[in-house]
Amino acid sequence: MRLFLQANRTHHLWQPEDTIVLAVSTGVDSMALLTLFRQLPKAQRPRLVVAHVNHQLRAQSDQEENYLRQYLASSDIKLVVKHWPQREHPKSGLEAAARQVRYNFFRTVMTQYQANVLATAHQQDEQVETALMAMIEGRSFTSNLAIEWRRPFANGHLIRPLLGVSKTMLRDFVRRQQIMSFEDTTNQELTATRNRVRQQLIPLIKQENPRFVADFSQSIVDQQQVTFYLRGQAQTILAEIGGQVTKVVQHELPTSFLLKQDFLRQQGPINIAAGAWQNAARGLTSGPPQTHFNLDKNWQLVRRYDNYFFQRRTQTPEKIELSLQFENKTMVTLNKRHPLSNGGWLDACDAQQVVTMQPQRHSVHVRVKASEWPLVVRLAKKTDLLTLHGGHHQQVRRILIDQKVPVEQRQAQLIVTTNTGRPLWLVGRKVAVGNDGALIELSIKLDGE
Repeated sequence: MRLFLQANRTHHLWQPEDTIVLAVSTGVDSMALLTLFRQLPKAQRPRLVVAHVNHQLRAQSDQEENYLRQYLASSDIKLVVKHWPQREHPKSGLEAAARQVRYNFFRTVMTQYQANVLATAHQQDEQVETALMAMIEGRSFTSNLAIEWRRPFANGHLIRPLLGVSKTMLRDFVRRQQIMSFEDTTNQELTATRNRVRQQLIPLIKQENPRFVADFSQSIVDQQQVTFYLRGQAQTILAEIGGQVTKVVQHELPTSFLLKQDFLRQQGPINIAAGAWQNAARGLTSGPPQTHFNLDKNWQLVRRYDNYFFQRRTQTPEKIELSLQFENKTMVTLNKRHPLSNGGWLDACDAQQVVTMQPQRHSVHVRVKASEWPLVVRLAKKTDLLTLHGGHHQQVRRILIDQKVPVEQRQAQLIVTTNTGRPLWLVGRKVAVGNDGALIELSIKLDGE
């Protein structure tokens, strides 16, 4: 009881005026949790509602339900039971499906009884198991390894008052109280990762350190506090970094840590393996100026010269470039405004009469022969060649690289050519040299400008 009350004071888990839904399976842990709440002095005891799911997975499922009904029969605690019939059980992913059924049921009970707290019986051993499983999965030691004492849930909070109490202590407590409990025989099977960690890995570690569970549990608490501090520092640092590659890779804190915190700040708690962040950090340090790094099946980190950002994985740039080849072309005649297929418009005027450049738009002078009309506005190809002074030529690809144009802007880059395909103007970037033909002013207003 002392550790139970201490957990409430330390982590602010419940108040006497709360209505708490207790998730009770009739296992040792949940029966201990129910008993501890029942033994609170009446003035300190919140209103309790017990929620039990009969999964109908084992022969003893009905026996467990009947026992719980008898145990609560003489109390003023309401019992709400849900049956999950076998015909609704999935053929695969049973454990995840059962968990989903349970927590959906708990939400319903909380709403029905206007409860603001759900209490579950996760204990210290499970805390250690969860942290080890997270590390085995490749999660960083600066990620959330621990089970939280309190977190938002439904219309209130989910609390776990027993995280500081070991399984051994709970067994001793239930035995002293002479309370019956039921053991789920599937906990002994080695098909689930948690069971293998519990039955095989932890016993081996405890041979080296008998106090491993208690020691590692405290280490997790320390890790949480250090990580909380570092995350606070990271927020200030990231505001100064501002998504710049050179600043993030040169900072004294690890690049992988800063990238992860930047992602969490923008997208929220999404679990991504530590190796993905390390790979992205190495890539920013020594990779090409324009690239991307896949973080998981949904997200990627994108580098565009000295800037980085996160985006959802969709089409690759190569696929996008292929699709752009089929965009519409716009034919341009003299002294007329032409709407563009991608938005905006273009004017082509006789520059002998109109000589005032229009700085609020993209505007240039070019020379065009009479035989080269109508002009064409289309998406630029990487292989388009612009004529330079001295008869030299330069590919669009090289121009965009030299001007450090991001890939996304390259994919929408417009070019104006003659009807024979001679490039005149890479819009907003470079004008081709031409000495023949009449002087023409091209002025373009792009959509969104």
